[in-house]
Amino acid sequence: MSDLCDELRQIFYNKNDYECSVSIKVIRKNDEGKVENFCRDRKVIGRDTLKYINTKHVIGQNTGYHIICQNLLTNTSTFYLNNDIPSSTDYMNTSIGCYNEGIIPYQSELIVPLIPLIKKTDNFPLRGFLCIDCKEKNNFDIKYDVPTLQGVADGIYELFSNILSKN
Repeated sequence: MSDLCDELRQIFYNKNDYECSVSIKVIRKNDEGKVENFCRDRKVIGRDTLKYINTKHVIGQNTGYHIICQNLLTNTSTFYLNNDIPSSTDYMNTSIGCYNEGIIPYQSELIVPLIPLIKKTDNFPLRGFLCIDCKEKNNFDIKYDVPTLQGVADGIYELFSNILSKN
């Protein structure tokens, strides 16, 4: 999975000429909305400090995850895109306290849920999130970047369904 994150990071770097970071977050069963890092691209593995690992990251305290979950319940857009995090007055992220001076190392982010694109039923479990962030503002676009990540999330959905059902 780290190879996949590495490749996505490289694709977005080639597209925009900005450094990005890619991670896959998972939701564990019976963990009250806790989200944990499953893997990251190898360039930023150092973000997983002891403080980060020991922080309880929950859906309701992270704007991107929270909005996606609300939208899934109402069948509206299934992604979160913020191209100017520093200007977002209502932005929440449990990782903020894990970084020096409470400043996250990115200014834009795109998050898509790990769900199937074509839903065979109305009842499907959300497995987690595919996240990409960038040090620069205005790095992501709806027309190309969102469908790209949604396609990848769809492609790995079954794999994560199998992995997480065993835990």
